Amino acid sequence: SASAILSRKNFLKQQRDLIINKQRNERVQELEKETANARPQSAANVARKAMAQTNNSEKQITNDEIEKRRIMAAKLRREVVDKQ
Repeated sequence: SASAILSRKNFLKQQRDLIINKQRNERVQELEKETANARPQSAANVARKAMAQTNNSEKQITNDEIEKRRIMAAKLRREVVDKQ
């Protein structure tokens, strides 16, 4: 019946919400535990990590650069390998 299906749906939704909240709380406790045990970081270390992350994003190679490298490799291959 429709009322039984609706009540079952609500029950399952409540159970899912309870599980999600429990997992979220466990994760928060784990993070708090890790940060409590971790040594404080100096501002210089934090800045270095932030700069490293921005540098990694800048190092992504564009398609044009990849194509230029392929052309250069093919040219070198023709000049060096194919002559032998």
